[in-house]
Amino acid sequence: MRSGQATPTHRIRVVVTSSRDASRRTRSFLNFLVKLIPESMKINRGKQDLPQLLSRALIMGAEVVLLVNSNRGNPSEFLVYSVVTGEVKFKVRIAGIRLPHDSGDKVVLKPMKLCLGEIECKELIDFLLILGIKVGGGCDVLMNITRKGELCLMSLEGLSNFHMTLQAIN
Repeated sequence: MRSGQATPTHRIRVVVTSSRDASRRTRSFLNFLVKLIPESMKINRGKQDLPQLLSRALIMGAEVVLLVNSNRGNPSEFLVYSVVTGEVKFKVRIAGIRLPHDSGDKVVLKPMKLCLGEIECKELIDFLLILGIKVGGGCDVLMNITRKGELCLMSLEGLSNFHMTLQAIN
């Protein structure tokens, strides 16, 4: 770690980051994700290339890097990389997104326990499990995913004003 950087005080399984020069909206989305994904930490990519990013995540003890790409300032794609092999484990297109603060409400999020609820899009289950999202009770927020044609509509029960449309890419 570089001097001046905070050392994580808890286990890090998932490093969350963005493509270079991310928009304000994408950075806000990353902040939202780390509140929901267990054992995750956001790092600023800066000028790091992918091998440097994976190496940094490995030093932190992470298993995967969740990279959020953007298109025209909006989050457009999730890429999940194995920290050990560098291979892309999952690629999921973000077809649309509405964040809680898009409605104009001031939203302050604290870390929450997220669990899987009703999932009609079975092709997304492994993607969600590798991020550490659990099946079970005692949750603050329940993730439900319904199918609409080839797209999957995600909503979070217990957290209003969030919707995301996803499509798994092989």
